[in-house]
Amino acid sequence: MFELFMNGLQRSVGELITHQKDGKGYKNLNFQVNTYFFADPCLWFNLEFLLSMDSKGISIHTTNFSAEDLNVFLRSWQEGKTNWNLEQVKLRTYYARDMKEVLKGCKGEYMDPRTTKLSEPRSQGYQWIYGGIHIRRNDGRLAVIQTGFDDYYVEDNGASEREIRTYLATRQVWESENSRYAWCEHWFRIYVF
Repeated sequence: MFELFMNGLQRSVGELITHQKDGKGYKNLNFQVNTYFFADPCLWFNLEFLLSMDSKGISIHTTNFSAEDLNVFLRSWQEGKTNWNLEQVKLRTYYARDMKEVLKGCKGEYMDPRTTKLSEPRSQGYQWIYGGIHIRRNDGRLAVIQTGFDDYYVEDNGASEREIRTYLATRQVWESENSRYAWCEHWFRIYVF
């Protein structure tokens, strides 16, 4: 039934929310999801499908994306090839991925959550984003990649102690050319400004 729906719909929709556990790997949609796409779990979701989307918000949980897949997605966005309308992405991979491999060639800058703060407009005010890895698209737009779980809706709270400890521990791995340790994550939250 899900396959029939995915292959049969021919017009744009505002939102698509699915909890389909299985399905073949779709290369792209026959229709556009304009505002928000959510899928959990979605082991059927692949890189070509992600690159074909131009939704404002994408939330994909439990994917098989490799570090290389995530890198191709980020670099494609940076080069202005895909995902032009993107404002926010939440991805969770089945296994943790090495952050250096995910961001290879993206010229990411790892920002201190104690000194770097941005805000994103939300329907009920603002969400504050502390730190993260900053990358830029070829037109100057900024994407902030966060791997933590902390959400901030009050400006004066500052980054959590847990987020600061994580930053201090992972900064050494990030800055090291030959670290014997890897910084691996499976949650990726990307905010575009």
